[in-house]
Amino acid sequence: MRKVENYVRGLNVPSLIISSEIAAPSHIDLVDMHKSTNEQLEEYLSLFGGYRAYLDAQLSELESKRGTFESLFEEGLSKALYNLELEYRKSGEKKPIKEVLHGEALSKSDTLRRTRQDLIEVEAFCARITTLRDSFKVAFDTTSRIVSLRISSREQV
Repeated sequence: MRKVENYVRGLNVPSLIISSEIAAPSHIDLVDMHKSTNEQLEEYLSLFGGYRAYLDAQLSELESKRGTFESLFEEGLSKALYNLELEYRKSGEKKPIKEVLHGEALSKSDTLRRTRQDLIEVEAFCARITTLRDSFKVAFDTTSRIVSLRISSREQV
């Protein structure tokens, strides 16, 4: 992950920061959004677009971690299963079914268990950030449609 961070820093792309100085509302009632003033709609577009971009950046970081943990887990599990099969061959015991071997590999390796737990946690974060990001996309799209309808109605007058 350190190499990935260094690579990204080397791209010289500015990071997105959500400032605590911005007085963002704790909630916005989308039902009454059509009653908003044009200034409020501009603020909503900025707010929704900004948070969506920020969440996209956070999600991409989590996705790279997820991919790394997935690879580490699969590689570690493959090695552990191989070693277990060798042990069973040497001892002359019948090799258990795949699921039992999988469980045995996890029970014998703290590192493998921690990596799997980390992967599960990152997957949960990804799922939560994805739904949050998608809600901001919907809010942005809804606000944009309201703005478009207002512009369209003015042009028809």
